[in-house]
Amino acid sequence: MAQIGLHLKFEGLSGFLILLWKESSNPTAEVGRSASIAFPADQVYVINNVNPVTHIVEFWRSADGTSLSELLRTWSLQPSLIYAEVIEQFDYVVDRGEVHGTVGNGDYWADPANEDTQLIDERLKGFSKDEIRFEMRGGFKFRKDEYDLLPDGGISLLLGNAFGEPGNTYTVTVFKKIQLEQPNTGGGNEYTLRPIISSDFTAGSLDFDSSFYNKICPINFSGNVCKIVFPDFDLIANTKVKFILDGGNAKYCTLQFNTGDATTVEGQSKNVIYLTKGQMIEFTFLDNVCYVTDYNTLGRIRGDVVGGFFDKSSLGTHLKALESTGILNGNDLPGIYEYILSLDPSATVILSDWSLNKTKWGINTLTKDFRLPHLDNLHRRFITGSDSPGTYQTDQVGEYIDSAGNSEGGSDPINADTYSAGSFKMKNKKRNVGQETRVKSVKEIPLIVL
Repeated sequence: MAQIGLHLKFEGLSGFLILLWKESSNPTAEVGRSASIAFPADQVYVINNVNPVTHIVEFWRSADGTSLSELLRTWSLQPSLIYAEVIEQFDYVVDRGEVHGTVGNGDYWADPANEDTQLIDERLKGFSKDEIRFEMRGGFKFRKDEYDLLPDGGISLLLGNAFGEPGNTYTVTVFKKIQLEQPNTGGGNEYTLRPIISSDFTAGSLDFDSSFYNKICPINFSGNVCKIVFPDFDLIANTKVKFILDGGNAKYCTLQFNTGDATTVEGQSKNVIYLTKGQMIEFTFLDNVCYVTDYNTLGRIRGDVVGGFFDKSSLGTHLKALESTGILNGNDLPGIYEYILSLDPSATVILSDWSLNKTKWGINTLTKDFRLPHLDNLHRRFITGSDSPGTYQTDQVGEYIDSAGNSEGGSDPINADTYSAGSFKMKNKKRNVGQETRVKSVKEIPLIVL
């Protein structure tokens, strides 16, 4: 990352100074802005952690310290270099009679007299009209066609204008930049930390702005679901941001893009992304496009059934696939609700019929209520042919075949009343003493990935 150093010097203005900066390649997207600086201003201001590309820096006067009232100046700067932005103000009073410096030394200047059409100030030599602001006290700013700059420094009024009555004050504000040094942009951390806590959200929602640029954002939210809302991608400068849902009670953080905007996640175009508890995602915004450049979430296996020795539902990352979990609501669990809606209808049943089909997902799309499959005491088996996912299959003892290939239904001696060598007597006998045919197994807690 790079930085821009500015030396600010403003006098004779009321209100506050606010700096606003953008990347030249995307001039509609604000990268950042300063806090309000009260006039008169004489200080060094450093803009840190900007991309090493050309930036537009705007100098605004603010009447109240918040709103942008008047654009004073715009500079195009390359932050791969550090500049001192020197802003000087020169005042002249008609018929005051002040004279300073020596002619020809570059420091000579003199107040104009009444009805003069020129003022001499060698300090203005070499500047263009784009680098100065010429005005009369009272807020009257001269247009560029109303004056010329003298070759040796000074102002010449045009279009019949003249310096007015004695005591009238005229001001020239000069903007100039001086390269100081090459910044050390090698090494270091490209990110700084920006924790997000519950009080940052209004009704669970928070707007994405330039304060997120090049930040790692650990999210600690006390509610069930929080939301970060992004503006149009055209309004987001080239930057990176990393979100980590790592604290509080929230099971999801909803990352909501503007209408018409989307990014690609796991090969799918997404307008909204549900960040799961304990997981991370990184966005890179480049030329009005959002890319997912790092992704460590359970989203790719959301809804999958997993087994474990530890009840991870206590962590907020899983739910128990049991009847006792009860009825849930999609507003509280938007990520898993989106998953249910993506399922083939054969894998779900109407919520009111769930008690007859407990191994499927039950859903009511009007109320957004749903239930998880009840997987207590069941083995897993993959579908055969066109079977529907979640179809329950009862236990059953398979047909017996003896060593000669005879089945129970034939003349197999197992149905005879007598026992002979090489055959089995099983008529009227129980095949086992349990309630089911079992294989060796280990029991785990059935969990659904959020």
